[in-house]
Formats: sequence, C-alpha cells, structure tokens
Amino acid sequence: RPELNEAVEIDFEVNSRFMSDIRTDSRVMLAAEGLLGERYINITKGTSAGEPVLADGTVPFRETAEFSELVGGSRDLLDNLNVLTSRLNSIVETIETGQGTVGKFIKDDTLFRRLDATVSQAETLVADLNSGKGSLGQLLKSEDFYRKVSTTVDKLQSLTDKIESGEGTVAKLINDPSLYRNAEQLMSRGSSLIDNINQGKGTLGKLATDDEFYRKLNSAVGNVEALSGSIRNGEGTIGRLFHDPTLYDGLNATSLEVRELMGDFRKDPKKFLTIQLKIF
Repeated sequence: RPELNEAVEIDFEVNSRFMSDIRTDSRVMLAAEGLLGERYINITKGTSAGEPVLADGTVPFRETAEFSELVGGSRDLLDNLNVLTSRLNSIVETIETGQGTVGKFIKDDTLFRRLDATVSQAETLVADLNSGKGSLGQLLKSEDFYRKVSTTVDKLQSLTDKIESGEGTVAKLINDPSLYRNAEQLMSRGSSLIDNINQGKGTLGKLATDDEFYRKLNSAVGNVEALSGSIRNGEGTIGRLFHDPTLYDGLNATSLEVRELMGDFRKDPKKFLTIQLKIF
C-alpha cells in the first residue's frame, strides 16, 4: 500500500541485464522529452554502496519539477533573453548608423582608407627590408653591414673585458680604490669649504655671511662704477685724457720732446752737465 506522500504506485518490469544496476540508492523520477514531450520513467544507476533491489522490491521516488514550475522558472530566462536581445538590437543599430569604432570602421570610408594605407606602408616596408634598403634591410641582407656591426660588437666586448681586467683609465676609475678615496677626500674638502663659508670663515665666508664686508664691497663696486661713469662723461683728468684730443695731443707732444731730450742726452751728456767750482 502506498504511503501518504506516494500518490501513485507504479509496477514495471526491468530487463534482467539491468537488474544489477538498480540498487537501494537508486532513485526513480518522471522525466519528459522536452517541455511538451512524452513522460517516461528514469531510474538512476546505483552505486556499490547500495544493495541490489530484488524482484518485487521498491525504488524510492525523487520529486521533479512540474511543467508549470518549469514554465515559471523559464520566464526569468526569457526576460533575460529579451533584455539581451534589446541590447544586441541597440548595438546593431549603433553600428548601422556609423557610431562607435566598429560603426565607423564599417560605414566610414576614411578609416578604411587609412587602414589600407597603413597596410600598404607595411607591405612597402617589408619589401624594402627584403630588398636590403635602409639600415634594417642592410642588416638583414648586406654581409658587409653585418660584419661592421659584428666588428663593433666585438670591440665593445673587448672594451668591456679590458675594463673588467683593470686596463685603461676607465677601468682604473671603476676598479682602483685609491681613485675613489681621492674623490671622496675631494668631496670631503668641498664639504669642509662649504661649512667654512656657512660659518663665515675666510673671504668667501665673510662675503657670504658678513653684512659689513658685503656693504664695503658693494660701496667699492659703486665707487668703481662712479669712476667709470666720470671717465665716460669726460670728467676729471683721466676723463679729459679719453675725450679731449687737445690734452692727448699735448701729452703726446710732451712725450715726444722728452724722448728727443733723452736722445740728445745720450749722444752728448757733457752738453747738459756743467760743473762749477767755487772757492770760499
């Protein structure tokens, strides 16, 4: 007699070769071929944990969703499909109107022409490389260019080896610790000099920190500028000497007379020397 939760009791026959697969952990369910297909009994295969079900035995029933439940569950799927379809239609419409990158690519001939020109340039570049044009083409095709590059690489490798072995000035700069110590001492002296300047020691320090020294130096510079201005304006003896041709000519004539006098003196000194003896 069926239990209260068993609405229907179904008796059926099973082929003897499948009897070993029906065990106590097998389950029976009603299935259908599609949403509108015919119903049939589906029995799951048991495992080794279960015992074989003997003739006139009972296999537990597993509840399955009814057709109405399947239809109700499929409504969410249909709604999602409708939303997806709407979005796809919007994308297709955008593309057809030439909007976006894909739409411009399909509708705008300019983008296509640019792409075609780029492809043509790439083909030309590949052709130039294959024909040995340009540096890359020569590198690929020219044995002489390849040898030059290879020679340069070998020289760089040789230079690197010399540096690593301590040969040459660059190697000493890198590997000689005494040079590093000298540089460190030089930096230390420079730092000490900067400290002295900051502390106001020495001429540079006074110039940097002593306001009185700065004012004196500034005043001296101002005096020099004033003197230069006076000379430019023709003021004073030096200014007149620069600007007054009469004074220059007079000095020049005096200088000439002095030179002539010195020349005459060298020729006949006695003429200019007179000795007078007086007896008192």
